[in-house]
Amino acid sequence: MSLLQQLSEFKKSSLRKCSTQVTTVGGLQYVEFRDAKDCPDGETQVIGKTEYPYVLDLNPDLQVGKIRSNLFLGSADVCGDLQMLIHLGITHILNVSTECMAYYPENFVYSHVSMLDIPEENLLKKLEKCQVFYSEVKRVCGTLFVHCMAGLSRAPAVVIFLIMVDDKLTFEDAYTQVKQQRPTVKLNSGFEIQLKHWNIV
Repeated sequence: MSLLQQLSEFKKSSLRKCSTQVTTVGGLQYVEFRDAKDCPDGETQVIGKTEYPYVLDLNPDLQVGKIRSNLFLGSADVCGDLQMLIHLGITHILNVSTECMAYYPENFVYSHVSMLDIPEENLLKKLEKCQVFYSEVKRVCGTLFVHCMAGLSRAPAVVIFLIMVDDKLTFEDAYTQVKQQRPTVKLNSGFEIQLKHWNIV
């Protein structure tokens, strides 16, 4: 039978029955049914509401990007792993999430620069504090670990800025270098625009 014949004889009823669980931005959870016997085509059934308007990922992200010999990037999950931090030779930790996490104050020097991961956040206003802290890390020959919560947008934006300043890189070159070491990096649009603008100025 030719493909054309198969397509012309196709019937929706031959599709496999399925259901999909959906979580909306408001946290509402429902199941969407398709061709199920117990529900008409396309009907939805509310199953609950969650506190979080996203699917929780309970697997820790312990992947760390080595950007420079004294500069590392990752997620907040790494901050709770003392052995990993010691293994990496970390001496200073810069937290750019909104939550203040200093699990081992006796082992590391901490700095907290609170940032929201939204395009409207004034990133450039916060970067000076980050640069001052990194300058101190270099002065004492230390090693810095920069993190936010997921290590995808805020912390990478800071690290990109730091190597742009230190190595006089363009945004594109700095972004490429950071992305190579931590492939999951994805800056929000506002951060990218601000860093490109700073680069031009």
